[in-house]
Amino acid sequence: MSILYLKNRAFAKLFFQNGSKQDAQDVFKSIEKKLLEIEKNISNLEDSSKKNLILEKSHLQKTALLRYNPFHSTGGNQSFVIALLDAKGNGFVITSLHSRENTRVYAKRVLEKQEAESTRFSREEQEAIAQAMKQ
Repeated sequence: MSILYLKNRAFAKLFFQNGSKQDAQDVFKSIEKKLLEIEKNISNLEDSSKKNLILEKSHLQKTALLRYNPFHSTGGNQSFVIALLDAKGNGFVITSLHSRENTRVYAKRVLEKQEAESTRFSREEQEAIAQAMKQ
């Protein structure tokens, strides 16, 4: 009986830690209130997490840089293509063509629905898009 009494006394001390003279019903009501707050916070965190997962897919994630020499009269691979794509394959490519007289820069939009092999893209741009999509 003594052991059972000591266990119950230790259990009661958990509820009445502050030394207050609350009855058990008040203690359980405060515990219930805290649990409801915790459930609400967890629900809010789950909602935020779902929104972040959706937004994450629209951020630029896949990149590729391809250097090449389009004109044999210039030395080195001074021209380049950069492909910057999101998780779905949307994004853009930036192409810089370097020649002896000048450097030209072009930007083209890439959409997931269009094929990278489209005539709209040069061979080098297609290669950069393919490299980025492999990531």
